[in-house]
Amino acid sequence: IQDIATTGVGNEDLEAQKVPMLPERWKIPTHWGLEFLEDLSTLITDGAHQTPTYVESGIPFLKVENIKNEEIDWQSVARIPEDEHKELIKRGNPTEGDVLLSKNGTIGISKIVDYDREFSHFVSLALIRPKQDILLSDYLATVLESRICMDQARARSKTGTVTNLHLE
Repeated sequence: IQDIATTGVGNEDLEAQKVPMLPERWKIPTHWGLEFLEDLSTLITDGAHQTPTYVESGIPFLKVENIKNEEIDWQSVARIPEDEHKELIKRGNPTEGDVLLSKNGTIGISKIVDYDREFSHFVSLALIRPKQDILLSDYLATVLESRICMDQARARSKTGTVTNLHLE
């Protein structure tokens, strides 16, 4: 799958191209172009920068650990009050077709928002809304986990106590 994400299917006519932020050149199909994610998306943001108030019953609040498995265990997700949720979604209200990407601590885990439910998320998750007419969510999620994108993410990450991939 990783090879298909970066070379396509049956493409034998490959050329080495310079990829932004990486020292080496990558072989990609000659008829493909390299684009910046911001040009293929209508929104790239992250979640709450302050820890919200946790409550027993409320709106689900996702963190990196919630997207590590194939399915989200909605029963174990932290909950926040509805008024805090309404404030948090002003940055970007997650909707079906968006892609979540872990960007703090563990970087590079992607998850397609394929559920119709309200939730908020922590700063550790980026929210990417691809332009669906030119970039499919499934493809984006796969490419984000490919070696080429992971190398780019590592090159742009700030390391210290916790690794952070900044949105710029």
